Amino acid sequence: MKNKKVVFIIIIVFIILLTATYFQNPKLLDRALYRVGIQEQVCFSENIVSNLEGAKNIAAVGDIALTKNSLDTLQSLNSADPEIILFLGDLSYTTADEWIEFTNFLEKEKIFVTLGDDDLPYEEEFLEYYNLENLFYSFDFENVHFVTVSTEKPYSKESKQYDFLRNDLANASLDENIDWIIFWLHKPLYTGYWPNGHTDLIVLHELLEQYDVDLVLQGNVHAYERSKPMTSDGIVMDHSKCSYTDPKGQIFVTVGTGGHSHMDIKNKFGWFVIQNNNDFGFLNLKVLNDRTIVGEFIANSGKIVDTFEIKKNV
Repeated sequence: MKNKKVVFIIIIVFIILLTATYFQNPKLLDRALYRVGIQEQVCFSENIVSNLEGAKNIAAVGDIALTKNSLDTLQSLNSADPEIILFLGDLSYTTADEWIEFTNFLEKEKIFVTLGDDDLPYEEEFLEYYNLENLFYSFDFENVHFVTVSTEKPYSKESKQYDFLRNDLANASLDENIDWIIFWLHKPLYTGYWPNGHTDLIVLHELLEQYDVDLVLQGNVHAYERSKPMTSDGIVMDHSKCSYTDPKGQIFVTVGTGGHSHMDIKNKFGWFVIQNNNDFGFLNLKVLNDRTIVGEFIANSGKIVDTFEIKKNV
């Protein structure tokens, strides 16, 4: 009887401590629970029923630096054997030469970059190394069209970048060989780190919406975030969390988890499915032959922290 009372008292004290911690700092409680493996994970690999056989891998990550965590991320990314590697800006936080040496085990021909503010002092070196004429460009890989612009250069309606993006998306949307359009950039349009994101980037979202872009990959914020499909006026078009079929609006994924550091996520907006500032890792997109993309955020520990699926009716 005495032992039961002791156990009961311990449980009550534990509940009181958890409650006090939550009200004092809910993010601290989230992090503590996650570290012991009991924080809620929203979407799991077993929720996805697609046959992944024959999938083509596309890896994406930003905000990398030259740390031990950075090397772990790049080695994990490389082990996924991606066909395409997208670097979302803020690469080395030092010089282009140091970055080139740090990443020399990766196949350069697979790599496509955008630059962040920390990369701009070495813009010319990066452009030359990656055989780029400028920081706004596009390319196709099988049935996927990729396009990027620089958030460190003008992108208003009067800018060259805006004209390029509008014309590029118009052409891609009419191409019968293209099933998917993926837009990638450095600064995020939507994030929990800033209350309003980068509101001046909404002008770009309007274009993405007009031409039915499927997925937006972004960096700058040192965390992983994934939104529900959204319109440019902030309306969530599909409240599903893990699987989408022909969704209206765009899904935004922040992958600033390359290894530099983590940032505190100050705001938990309703349009986000998941916000994770605990793990370093990369986003792996599996492009399937049946007009399906499966996305996985793979932590450096090997754990798949998030899984989602986008389908298009054949």
